Amino acid sequence: MEWTSEEVAEWVRQIGLDGECAESFAENEITGSLLTDLKKEDLTTLGITKLGHRKIFARELANLARNVLVLSEASS
Repeated sequence: MEWTSEEVAEWVRQIGLDGECAESFAENEITGSLLTDLKKEDLTTLGITKLGHRKIFARELANLARNVLVLSEASS
């Protein structure tokens, strides 16, 4: 996924996580290509410390990955 860290931060806001957390993604230069590489420890470092927030993040990331795959297959 070819998102900049600012675009990733905006997506984090859109899925309902707070702005401070979203800014942490931008400050730590988390781009779209790095999203699927994030581990639990990384999320904690980025400010996603609550279990519910980690679950939301994981669910929304899975949804995003599915949508990207569908779009990729549709354009083939």
